[in-house]
Amino acid sequence: MAQANTIDAGLGTKPVPRLALTMSVPTIVAQAANASYTIIDRLFKVVFNVGLQRYGGDDYVTSITIITPLMQIVSVLTSGFQQGIQPIIGFNFGARHMERVRQAIRMAFVTQIVSATALVSVLAAFSGIVAGFLFYATYRKIRRDMV
Repeated sequence: MAQANTIDAGLGTKPVPRLALTMSVPTIVAQAANASYTIIDRLFKVVFNVGLQRYGGDDYVTSITIITPLMQIVSVLTSGFQQGIQPIIGFNFGARHMERVRQAIRMAFVTQIVSATALVSVLAAFSGIVAGFLFYATYRKIRRDMV
């Protein structure tokens, strides 16, 4: 009888502290990478905002504060398309259906470009309404605190 293809991690044979250490290293490395990215990202934002404040004043900082969540909305849309198409491309690639892979990539590319362009156009056309919708609660809180 053929034995199943399994990865022997040493469960049940190696000491628990050694297993805990060897199995936790990939997670620790991934979290360290994530933490370093977050720290660098925050430092970049501080330097960027200081530069905006120095060379453009409050108007520049305010405009970036409004634009950033709108850019994230478009980014989430495109990221969702990318993640949604990956299983389709992977399945067809594994089945060696290269024409279907190319077709899926083309379709995903066109869909992303059209949807992102449409979303950016709507956001640009109704920028005042969208900004008011996103920041109205903050505006109300600031006004309430000032009174």
